Amino acid sequence: MKINNMVIARCTDFSFSADRDTIDITSFDTAGFTEYLSDNKNWTISFGSMVTREAATGELGYISGMTGLGSGTYENLLDLFLSATGDYPVVVGLNDSGGSAWIQGYGILQSLSVDGAVGDKATYSGNIQGSGQFVRGSL
Repeated sequence: MKINNMVIARCTDFSFSADRDTIDITSFDTAGFTEYLSDNKNWTISFGSMVTREAATGELGYISGMTGLGSGTYENLLDLFLSATGDYPVVVGLNDSGGSAWIQGYGILQSLSVDGAVGDKATYSGNIQGSGQFVRGSL
C-alpha cells in the first residue's frame, strides 16, 4: 500500500470498501416491494501496520536506511496528518506484490491510532476516506 508515494512499512492488513448510496422510490404502485434508484458512490480504506524505527548509524548497532522497511512509517504518516487541512487529498494506491497499482485514488487521511502493550509490538492503524473516484490501475 502506498500513500503519497510512501510505501507503508510493515503493513499487516488493509480493507478496501466501495459503496453505493440508494434512494428509496417506493410508492403505492410497487406491489408491496421497496424500489430504489442508484445514487452516489463512496469508498474507504482502513489499514494496519507495525510501528518501526530506524536508528541512526552506530545507535544500537543499526544503520539508518538499511532495513528496507519502506518510507511510510507512523512518524511520516503523523507528519502528513498534522500538516494536512480538512480537504487535503492524499494519493492512495493498493499494489500487488509486483508493485503494479490495481486501485488508486485521492482521499483524506481521516484517522491514525497507535496501540501497544508491555513486551509486545506496537501497532498503528488508520482510515482514509476517498474523495472523488478511484480507478483500477494508475491515475
